[in-house]
Amino acid sequence: MKPKYKSKMHQEQWEMSGANTDESNKLKSCSSPQLDQVQESARPQKMPTQRRTFKEIPLLQLHILFKNILKNKKCIEFYWVKAHIGIRGNEMADVLAKNATRRENIDHIVKIPKSWVNHQFNLLALNKWQQRWEGSQNSRFLFGMMPNINTKRCYGDFFINQILTTHGCFPQHQHRLFGKSPDCFCGRDFGTITHYVYGCSKYNNIRQKFFPRNFPSLGILELVTHFSAKKGLRLIVQDLFELSVSTL
Repeated sequence: MKPKYKSKMHQEQWEMSGANTDESNKLKSCSSPQLDQVQESARPQKMPTQRRTFKEIPLLQLHILFKNILKNKKCIEFYWVKAHIGIRGNEMADVLAKNATRRENIDHIVKIPKSWVNHQFNLLALNKWQQRWEGSQNSRFLFGMMPNINTKRCYGDFFINQILTTHGCFPQHQHRLFGKSPDCFCGRDFGTITHYVYGCSKYNNIRQKFFPRNFPSLGILELVTHFSAKKGLRLIVQDLFELSVSTL
């Protein structure tokens, strides 16, 4: 019994599909090695995947790849992730880092940054400076107060620096330079920095006003760093400076 068709075109489509079905049934009914070979060759072949892992990519190409990513991506965000919880990328990075430590040869040498080179030069200069400071025969008075060099310590006071170096207006120093008398004008001792800070009777009022009560037990550096005593020391040196100038 033939079905009723809506149109002639519909009839032709049905007949063609029926013919195809008959042909396929015939092919299924007969099985032979030749037929299997023809069917196998007619199937679309899958191309082998050529995905390459980071381990297989040369380091130079990997560097170029990352460089292009950074160039094209205007905004890159970094996130902290917890380690050893099964994150694939993080676990892969750990494995690659451990494998790199077992390699015999280094295929990529990271350049030394200029900041590290400058830091090493600074350490070398400071070490040389410390050795010269310890081996010098000069400024042993200052060395007794400051045995270690320090780039952050700076005293820019004209009068305080004369106390620290024992140079300038003190009679004992001017005796070595100009042949003046090394004695203090009070006649009790040599005109040294320790005499003027601790013993000269002319400056008793300054010591009582500006120095702490326990100043005899304090060192000169402690007095220099004391806010009130520093003012008194400046007054003493300033008076000695005016006296030395007047006797030229």
